[in-house]
Amino acid sequence: MGRATHGYCESLPYGVPRRSDVAPIRILQQSDLLRVMEEQLRIWRSGIELDRAFVEFADEYARGKFRDLDSVAAIEAHKFLMYGDLFDLISSGDLESWGFQVSPVVADGPVLIPGHCFELRPNVAECDQDVITASGWRYERVRIVKSTHASNPAKNERDEGLKEAPSKTGRRSTYGPARDVLRELHEADPSTIKMPAERLLEKFVSLYRQRAREHGHPEILISSRTLRDHLKRFRKELEETGRS
Repeated sequence: MGRATHGYCESLPYGVPRRSDVAPIRILQQSDLLRVMEEQLRIWRSGIELDRAFVEFADEYARGKFRDLDSVAAIEAHKFLMYGDLFDLISSGDLESWGFQVSPVVADGPVLIPGHCFELRPNVAECDQDVITASGWRYERVRIVKSTHASNPAKNERDEGLKEAPSKTGRRSTYGPARDVLRELHEADPSTIKMPAERLLEKFVSLYRQRAREHGHPEILISSRTLRDHLKRFRKELEETGRS
């Protein structure tokens, strides 16, 4: 055996540490990993199960209407829309989703589920079982928490976009409250949402501003182009829920 020099062994290639030298480093790494896993488990435990989160994180209007529904068909249709709102909040960074990854590999504990997994339409049957599946990745025992990051670039970027409501980011940022207004207009007169966005804009903006003041929300400028996107999405949701 070669003679040890400065913590290395001469019989080993230069710079390769002996086993006794690397052991403390490995222990430190394992200790850090355990702390991370404990923190992830703490965050997951603090969350709300997915099958309850769609109600807990809904706005007052959607929550109140959901509780007043008495038919199975209406409840399932409204639940689909509320899950869609929850998915928007997760994919935009306002909320986070944590769960146990079981496919294609099994995680040792709860992990943060990527926001892009929630850009798809909700699978209500899976959501009711606290399950999320996207592109072959499957997560179980899913729970939802408010964003755990002090600085959230996605959320900050979206909040900045609210002032001008651009067509790409503004649609997602403003659709929640906009849909409430479109739903109110539709219930009062179903033919309203069949109008072109340019004709509906003045009526929509008037009611939108009124509801924003009542609920203490910021008044956001919505263009006819943005409203056109909102209308397209709202009509599609009515078709999917059989209420068109």
